[in-house]
Amino acid sequence: MKQHRFSERLVELRRAQNLSQYSLAEQLGFTRGQIANYEQGTREPDYATLIKLADFFAVSVDHLLGRVTPTSVKDYKEQGTKPVIESEYAQLVHELVQRHDLQALLEEARHLSHESVQRVIRYIRLVEKTNDQK
Repeated sequence: MKQHRFSERLVELRRAQNLSQYSLAEQLGFTRGQIANYEQGTREPDYATLIKLADFFAVSVDHLLGRVTPTSVKDYKEQGTKPVIESEYAQLVHELVQRHDLQALLEEARHLSHESVQRVIRYIRLVEKTNDQK
């Protein structure tokens, strides 16, 4: 394995989400030093860490290790288009992976018409508003 590919991918993914080493470390339960060592290629992650990073960034472990070559965020910027997964979408994917209730909600809603989805959204906002007033 080319270790520098992992370190490059980690830097790229972290920067694409506008995260500092400190904030990424905090969200994952690591130290900033661990993140810095991974990014500098002076330390290799274990399997559990690779999986945790892949889940957080909503990518495969193969992607983290440089075994696949998708278009990079840099390529998107050069073309003047936006990356497929921007930070807010990556966060949504991360939450979906973690929360089975959201997965069930999405599964139930995926076959609804646009109008029905809009009604569900209005209902959710009404429930949120009601909860905020309590």
